[in-house]
Formats: sequence, structure tokens, C-alpha cells
Amino acid sequence: MVGLRSTSLSIDYLSTPEAARLIGIHPNTLRGYANQNLIEHIRLPGGHRRFTREAVDEFIGRLHDCTISEPTPAQIAALSREYGE
Repeated sequence: MVGLRSTSLSIDYLSTPEAARLIGIHPNTLRGYANQNLIEHIRLPGGHRRFTREAVDEFIGRLHDCTISEPTPAQIAALSREYGE
């Protein structure tokens, strides 16, 4: 786990490769999902993304609801309409 911790709430954050490994997707795929706001994340001043374990687990649950490991473009669009932008 990444050594990054929120000082106020003691939240552990996962790097993009760590979160992608837990989800079972390539880090570039996760970056794309983050860019579409399909998974909650924060951006560090240098532009790197960080994910909470809770956000990763929630995203995994939504992927399982799609019944496939990689959502189709139509499913991504549906998730985007349902959860964001």
C-alpha cells in the first residue's frame, strides 16, 4: 500500500497500479475510467491519481453488476450517466 495518508482522517490511498491490480485491469484502463469519473479518486499536485480502497471496492461491485470484467462502451456510457458527468 502507498505510504500516502490523509493527516486529518488517516485514509490510506492506493496508487493507480495498485488499484488497477486489485480491480484486475490495466492501469491505463483505470486512468481512462478515472478521467470519465467512473471511479472516485483524487489528484495530487503532480497530477498522479490516488484511490481509496472503498472507491475501488465500490467500482469492483459495479463491474460485477455488468457481469463482465471489462465493460463495453455502452456500459461505460450508462455508468457515466448514472454516476457522474
